[in-house]
Order: sequence, then structure tokens, then C-alpha cells
Amino acid sequence: MLFRGFTIIQQETKAEIITRENKKRLFAKEEQKEEKKWDVLSFSIEEEMQENLSSGIKNLEDFLKSCTSSSVKFRVEMVGLKACLKAWKEHCRGKGETTKDISIAVQMMKRIHSVMEKYPELLQEADQQLIARCLRYLGFEELASSVHPSQVMLSE
Repeated sequence: MLFRGFTIIQQETKAEIITRENKKRLFAKEEQKEEKKWDVLSFSIEEEMQENLSSGIKNLEDFLKSCTSSSVKFRVEMVGLKACLKAWKEHCRGKGETTKDISIAVQMMKRIHSVMEKYPELLQEADQQLIARCLRYLGFEELASSVHPSQVMLSE
């Protein structure tokens, strides 16, 4: 009887292992699908962000809403952040403009906030440097230093 009870426990454990492995496989398959979807859409979304940042960001956010994979969402957010930084640099170089389009800065801060809050475990050194650079361009020296101290020293 004791042996029989042990066998049932073993079978339950095997069933749990099988269930867990199936979930892992399904999750990996779904993540792969979302990566492919992003690979297909990324070029047009990036191009749209270059042409019109507001509508490009809207398309980017629509994709984020439909995506469930954290790693894909992180990649998408970083693409958005880079586009915002590029748009901000170009806007600041604009000839004869004395006022700044604050909506670009707002979008950049939204991307930074989202990445820092939702995906801190995915941040790499290069990502931290990019975030610190963005913060510096917006005038947040101390905040940039808290994200990546050496970035501030390197760029001075």
C-alpha cells in the first residue's frame, strides 16, 4: 500500500512535469510568433516614426497592446526610445525654432518610464547608456547619473 501511494505521487509529479514542459513549449511558440510579427511590422513602424513621430508611436503602442511577450515588448520600447531620441535631436537642430515641441520629450520619457518600470531585468549596459543619454539630452543630468554614472562622465 505504501509503495502504491508512492507510485501515485510519482505519476502526479510526471504529469506536472509534462504540463510544465507543454506550457514552456507553448510560451516559446507564442513568443516566436510575436517576434516574427514584430520583424514584419518593425520596418514600417520605424519608417512611420521617422516621417511622423506621433502616428508612428501610435502604431508602436497598438503593437504593444497586442503583444504578450515581455522580451518582444522590451525590444519594441527600445526601438521607440531610439526613434524619440533621433526626433528630439533633429527637432533641437531645427533652424530658427525657439520653442521646443514638448510632445517629443514626453514620448521619450514615457518610453524610459515603461522600460525602467516593466523590464528592469532585461536592461543591458548599452540600454542603460542609451537611457542616460536620452535623459542628458532632456537636461536631466542627475537622473542620467543615477541610471548610468559613467555615461555622464564620459560625455562631459
